[in-house]
Amino acid sequence: MTNLPVAALIGVFALAFASGCASTRQHVPLPSQSRTVENPAKCRIYVFRPEAMLGGIAKMKIMDGGMVIGDLGMRSYLCWERDPGPATVFMDFYTSDDMIVNMREDLDAQRGVVYYLQAGLLTMNPYSSDTNKLDRLFRLSDEEGKRLLQTCKPPPRASP
Repeated sequence: MTNLPVAALIGVFALAFASGCASTRQHVPLPSQSRTVENPAKCRIYVFRPEAMLGGIAKMKIMDGGMVIGDLGMRSYLCWERDPGPATVFMDFYTSDDMIVNMREDLDAQRGVVYYLQAGLLTMNPYSSDTNKLDRLFRLSDEEGKRLLQTCKPPPRASP
């Protein structure tokens, strides 16, 4: 009896996790990351997904109102600029039993301000003192957001 099938199966799972099953894809232009806000008449929004494994294969769709911003994969972020005013950022993902879960964070977006949000999915935020942040979209402090900018990857260039 050989262990080859088991070893092959383990290899397939390892490759799937390493390649990031839920990849990041941004559908709107990515503003220059060399400036705090590219257009001072707008605000900037970041949504981070810092977890590496737990819940990492679930695909997350991020929207600003009715506009799809992109799909958020593991250890990555999406970033966009928008006009000031009331804003609702949505996160949709599918559970293992194909149930869709929708979460939202409402912002009173101000011009020139940067907003940092985290998509919490079956994991704790290591940079926050609030440990009750499972399965939801929540706002981060500037310090927490800047820390995640150092550890999460930007999205590839926007696709048409």
